Amino acid sequence: MRHVAQRIPHPQTWLRSRTPWTSLACLIALASVGCTVDEIPEGLKRTPDGNGPEVRFNLYHKPLPEIPMPNDVAMWPDPTSRTGLRINASIVAPTEIEETARKKFDQLEGWGTFAGVTVAFDKRDPSDARPAIDLGNIQSRHVGDDFEFSDDAIYLVNLKTGVPVALDLGEGDFQYVVKEKQKYWRNDTRRQEGYLLFESADETVDPRTGLFDPKRTEDGTPFGKPIYDPAWDTDFDGVIDRPNVIDPTACPNQAQVALGQVSEVDRDRCLADNILTWYERETDTLIMRPLIPLEEKTEYAVVVTDRVRDPDGNAVKSPFDFVYHPSQEAATERLQRHLEDPSLASYYGTIGGTGLDHVAFTWSFTTQPVVEDLRLIRDGLYGTGPFAYLNEQFPADVDLMRIAGPVDSVQEADGVKEPEKWYDDPEYPKCQGRLNEAYILDFDKNADLLRSLAGQFGIGGASADELADSWSHVSHAVIGSFQSPFFIHGGPRGTDPSASFDLDYRSGDGEVSSDTVQFFITIPKTTAEHHQPFPVAYYGHGYTSSDLEHLGFAGSLAKQGIASVGVNAVFHGLEFDKNTQNLARTLLRGSCAGPLADALLAGRARDLDGDGDPLNNSGGDYWTSYIFHTRDVVRQSAIDLLQLFRIFKTWDGERMSDADYDQDGKPNLAGDFDGDGTPDVGGKVKYHAWGQSLGGFLAPFLATLDPDVVSAAPVAGAAGLLDVGARTFQGGVFEGVYLRNFGPLIVGVPPEEIPKDKDGNPVTACEPGQISLRFVVVDVNDDRELEFGCLDDAGLIQGGTVRVQNISNGEVRCGRIAGDDDQGLGSGRFRVGIPTSVGDRLYVSVYDQPDAVDTYAPDGGCNLEPDAKLLQGFYEWGKGLVQQNAKDPTDSYVVCTAPGGCTKFQNRYFPSGSDLRAPVEGFGYIRQTPEMRRFMTLAAVAVDPGDPGNYVPYAGLKTMLDPWGNPHPPTGFLNMVTVGDMNVPLNARSSMGRVAGAIPFMRPDAASRYPAYADYVTPEALYADLGDRTPNRFLLDNHVIEGINRLERASPENESACYDNEVLPEHDYAGCRPSCSDPSECDSGICTSGRCAAAPQSPERCAQYLFDPDAVDEGQARYGERESSVPLRLARIATPASPGNVDAVWAPRLMGQPFAPDSQGWTADSRLIAMLMGYVNPRGEHGFNPADPCQEWVAGRYFINLVGRFFATEGADLYYLSHPTTHDCLARIGGGSCKFIPQQAPSK
Repeated sequence: MRHVAQRIPHPQTWLRSRTPWTSLACLIALASVGCTVDEIPEGLKRTPDGNGPEVRFNLYHKPLPEIPMPNDVAMWPDPTSRTGLRINASIVAPTEIEETARKKFDQLEGWGTFAGVTVAFDKRDPSDARPAIDLGNIQSRHVGDDFEFSDDAIYLVNLKTGVPVALDLGEGDFQYVVKEKQKYWRNDTRRQEGYLLFESADETVDPRTGLFDPKRTEDGTPFGKPIYDPAWDTDFDGVIDRPNVIDPTACPNQAQVALGQVSEVDRDRCLADNILTWYERETDTLIMRPLIPLEEKTEYAVVVTDRVRDPDGNAVKSPFDFVYHPSQEAATERLQRHLEDPSLASYYGTIGGTGLDHVAFTWSFTTQPVVEDLRLIRDGLYGTGPFAYLNEQFPADVDLMRIAGPVDSVQEADGVKEPEKWYDDPEYPKCQGRLNEAYILDFDKNADLLRSLAGQFGIGGASADELADSWSHVSHAVIGSFQSPFFIHGGPRGTDPSASFDLDYRSGDGEVSSDTVQFFITIPKTTAEHHQPFPVAYYGHGYTSSDLEHLGFAGSLAKQGIASVGVNAVFHGLEFDKNTQNLARTLLRGSCAGPLADALLAGRARDLDGDGDPLNNSGGDYWTSYIFHTRDVVRQSAIDLLQLFRIFKTWDGERMSDADYDQDGKPNLAGDFDGDGTPDVGGKVKYHAWGQSLGGFLAPFLATLDPDVVSAAPVAGAAGLLDVGARTFQGGVFEGVYLRNFGPLIVGVPPEEIPKDKDGNPVTACEPGQISLRFVVVDVNDDRELEFGCLDDAGLIQGGTVRVQNISNGEVRCGRIAGDDDQGLGSGRFRVGIPTSVGDRLYVSVYDQPDAVDTYAPDGGCNLEPDAKLLQGFYEWGKGLVQQNAKDPTDSYVVCTAPGGCTKFQNRYFPSGSDLRAPVEGFGYIRQTPEMRRFMTLAAVAVDPGDPGNYVPYAGLKTMLDPWGNPHPPTGFLNMVTVGDMNVPLNARSSMGRVAGAIPFMRPDAASRYPAYADYVTPEALYADLGDRTPNRFLLDNHVIEGINRLERASPENESACYDNEVLPEHDYAGCRPSCSDPSECDSGICTSGRCAAAPQSPERCAQYLFDPDAVDEGQARYGERESSVPLRLARIATPASPGNVDAVWAPRLMGQPFAPDSQGWTADSRLIAMLMGYVNPRGEHGFNPADPCQEWVAGRYFINLVGRFFATEGADLYYLSHPTTHDCLARIGGGSCKFIPQQAPSK
């Protein structure tokens, strides 16, 4: 269905098509100051005279204007916008992927709330190699002072309240160093560098000596302005790069590491300590990040004060006659009133009360709606607001899927018919008497089957035993589906990778279709304490996983009387290959559970690679550089959850369903799946939300938008989606984001580096000794190499130059071809990325000498030198590995008729001799360049409405209204982080805790001076316990937010006493350790108590152990890591703080002092906002797994029992706070277990 509103055309479309941006800006400026050309405007403050650098404001710059960003000068008035504005983006771009993104930027109603803020400066003397501004001055005012406002050089001011925003300009809360440096595909010119956005290599050094080369700067010193020579340009960006640090000589260079003069760890550590993430020296751009999200639909002013000066002490200047753009005088006037307000003076120090006197330049911007979008859609599900039609169009109904039966859909397709009375047919003895189980998976009766299915997922041994034991507390499960409104353009089966929402949030009109969403609910057994209807906890699965993942934890929650539900996220489903599918079907058919296979394999994945099997592509286009698509797959998944929980709440014990779940001939109550007269779950019970990885991203939406969700515990979630993208090494994510950003890559592969098949034969059509020319491309969410040509290496002994021309769009890129190394190997290695749309025609040419171009600059460079000699050109596909007359592997038709064969990519075949065309699209950016950084900054604006960080404050600090306008009660919120995680990087996971209010970043005395920040002030006692540090500072000092184990920041004091967390022989009740009678029988050479014991870790491995800030194991795990003497274990009451009640709000942590007697612990009588940093692996781990009894301290058992207790008490009891001495019972079984965790499963 489609609800279409009449679209009002842009009132200035004709201006944008006929008038340059600058002319439009002038027209706006004249209108805004109300003057004529004969009048001299008076203004609010003229720009003072001086010799300081000017704020850069260049509307002519290509491909994007260079102006302070975000900026309302780059917006246009639109009465159909909720802010009255829309971004005014040029839609001219070299590629379809960028053009599509620009068109969607053009629809945004404001700027980002958690994205970066940037301003660049132009020096008075362009030949001056120093930064445009005094970086030491900025550091002294913004770094190390725990966000003290009074002496700041830059302010970001909320123009409604006059309160400045806490900004990170180098504190370290936003990290950019990556875990695996060499992960970014073949022939990476920066494979020894640890960053993606900021430069760390030094191209002024001689790679043969590791020393600075005086010929490479104008004044012959390491601090001089570099001289460009293509021979020195190692990443082919047209710039002689210097490390992005204040002192370019502060750290060893890459050549010194290659020559063995310094260690890689020492250099990387130095760079991590010195890299400028807040200033880009190449472009003289200051980069600021709000520490907590801005308010939506709110105007802000950025204030560059006269405290910002150049290295000679001159204050920076406005580029205009006044200290603001003429169109922003009204905003500047509001700013002036705030800066004159005595009640706000404490925020601004000596500037307070002085108005614009100290303002060197200011600009304003308006934020877009972020939370409002989903809130309006949620309201519509309940029948209110502009989307009220959703309530009737998507009723609160479910369809259950068959579980029991002898025949599945594959057999039916083959003509096998199920007997009408299958439950009483002697041919199927295991089906006898199971009619009433047609829609129910009885866990006791199917225990062996479930154990076998666990084996299909690689769970065996003692872990499977404990998992099966937890399942004995589950009565039954049901699998079903429901209809959810689907807003992504093209519908749920569409495969457009850039598809996104197309909605008018004022009228509710737009494209709406329907999607079938699968769910899987496990129901606990009834006990004296816990009974139907049970409370429900949503568990969100990880990226590419499915709703089955919740089974790893459902049994443990069932012990505490909580039902669990897993839901397939958008475009996800169980990812089984054909062989595994067949094995599973065979197993289930033999257990009278044939239809269960269909239920388990039902999903939302689509066939994205043309192989006919959507199960191979689960989540394949979820996290990508199609930024608006990424924003909206997250939001669509959240909408599905809101719809399901709406359905749950209708199972009130009165509403009837249309289904006969127990097959007794009568319809059942809605939600009464076992037919006992009471809904199994739902109604007015308590609801909870958690999940890991992707599930940790989704749980906060449910927690803050559904008023009946009382507690949430996201694991490995994040605030700042692009902060995840900047560092993640999660398989599928970094390919989907970065390979498309860098690529498609065109590479040369020397003969000795050509990949080989399982028999050791090169996978190539090239002759022996030839260089293989290849594309490196994204294949759904993986990488793939496609050979398109072969190059003789004759003439390339000394190297050469490759030039790649996109004939379709005119873009040209070039690079150096490596010559032979000292061993005579490596000739022909190169890498060039090129901006393309799918099908663009390309021409690749190879020349006989290296650096045969005037410059490698992507913009206007790659012009050949006169003496460059063409060795070979490639404008057609070469010989392919798919032979002539080859047939489709799944059918009989011929797919390749070319005599030279074909190259296959997904379901396309490129014949030898056909035009060389780009098989994929991409941006063609270069790693560690300003262009890459700008893309990520703008992308953050686009994804903000899908960023959990914008929603998390509504758990307890902000007020969310329900669909009828009533305020939500607070939600208990436990942000769970696992130390060292780089799948979802730790800085983004910590940001979620910080924006929730769980990580204070201000000192105790800040509450009185900055009352608006009382929620982020550290209580006095905690500050003192941490050595006069805020928790945020404590995490920074111990490099927890950085989280990179290879930097060896927290090596244990005794590096010979590090162990894996393997169970000690004397505690091995599960039989994990091999039996022994002599040390020689053990791999470790250690035999204790009749079992082999583990040997200590090597000192090299031990040196990479990370710091443990919460230490909840209290030394029971055997790692030997360095841990906090005062564990953080941060928690507060879920209510806003004020200057006078900071200690009262933080009572949970102050009372729950680690190691204190239980009698003095937290009373667990209010919902909490809390932060737990779990230590699962000393070198870093992504989330936690189900319990493993082969660990000495069973982390998975501890954490799931902790979550269960948190949920069972509606988010009030964090057991290590209420029981500081005895909370270790969470990790134990038997007599040592906690009293609220039953050890024996009840019978039905």
